[in-house]
Amino acid sequence: MIMEKMSMKCLKRAIVALLIICTVCLPVSVSAACAVKLNSTARTLYKGQSYTLKVSGTKKKVKWKTSNSGVAKVSASGKVTAKKAGTATITASVSGKNLRAKITVKNPTVKLNKSSATIYTSGTTSVQLKATVKGASQKVTWQSSNKAVAMVNSKGKVTAKKTGTVTITAKANGVIAKCKVTVKKKMQGVAGRQEQHRKYVNYIAKFDQKNKKSMEYCKGIMYTGSFSARTYFAFADIDGNGIDECIVRFTGANGENTATGTGGPLERTEIYTIQDNKIKAVVKQDAAWCGNYQGVSVYKNSNLIGFYTSGHSITENELYAYVNGNLAKSPKYSCCYVRSNAYYINGDYQTGRKVTYTEYKTYLNHAKANLQGYPMYAYTSTNLNKFI
Repeated sequence: MIMEKMSMKCLKRAIVALLIICTVCLPVSVSAACAVKLNSTARTLYKGQSYTLKVSGTKKKVKWKTSNSGVAKVSASGKVTAKKAGTATITASVSGKNLRAKITVKNPTVKLNKSSATIYTSGTTSVQLKATVKGASQKVTWQSSNKAVAMVNSKGKVTAKKTGTVTITAKANGVIAKCKVTVKKKMQGVAGRQEQHRKYVNYIAKFDQKNKKSMEYCKGIMYTGSFSARTYFAFADIDGNGIDECIVRFTGANGENTATGTGGPLERTEIYTIQDNKIKAVVKQDAAWCGNYQGVSVYKNSNLIGFYTSGHSITENELYAYVNGNLAKSPKYSCCYVRSNAYYINGDYQTGRKVTYTEYKTYLNHAKANLQGYPMYAYTSTNLNKFI
């Protein structure tokens, strides 16, 4: 019995010892072996850029080497520096293992949003150049080949000084991109404006065609065959920069009276301008369709363009500043009327300040300041020829 008890004790001790070995020693050695790794196995760098590779899972000393020091070199601490375009393999040797990372090095690039541009000594006097840079640094330096003709600031804005041609250069990471800028005189007099107006002719025709086609589709759905609408046009230098805008409206109302829109049935308004000798849409609307739409108003002796929306329960008025061919992103004036006799200014019914009817009308009258719209003309060849 004594011998049996001793044997059982020995057996228990052996089992306990075996469990300790299995639960403590073996997992540590396995996990330690598996956890040794690099923080990156592939990396793309631009010439001049650096990236530090790190080995995790061990505290032992790491030995680093590169397969091509001309492409990418590596320091004793694992810092990789790109030298020239190509590929290199960085090897980290530790605990009898070799860990590798593929490094691809590319040359830096810089691209401009324009390769050429035209500006004027008055009117459209500037153009904004934008550089897209890929490289170690995003810093761009700008230079004009002739500051007397056109200057460029640190943000790439080119401003005309006198007629001529210059080359604007953007430099980043030792790489350059160029844009040819031509400075012309402002188009003067009747001849100059006629030249501008001729650029709009095809756009007026396309606007007329798309809305007539849509109106024909609407007939019989919501409107009777007797309902009619037509295209009207006007040319006006809205922002006073020497470039005439083109205002076109498709409406069933008498569009010859004024370039102030009502947003009535089938009414659509579009506004175009000329920038860099190309047509740019300032206000664009879908083809005429059943129901109301946003009315657009353009006012004489003002750089404001108004938008009027009237729904089943809410009426909104917003006036935006229009400067140098660009419509402001936020309204200068905005007010709202809710059918429950609630009035708001400096915003809509969610963001504006609630006011009385008198305050609402005072605000709206001040915003419009009794402004009048430009006269518009029915779109006919006879009327159009007077302007082109």
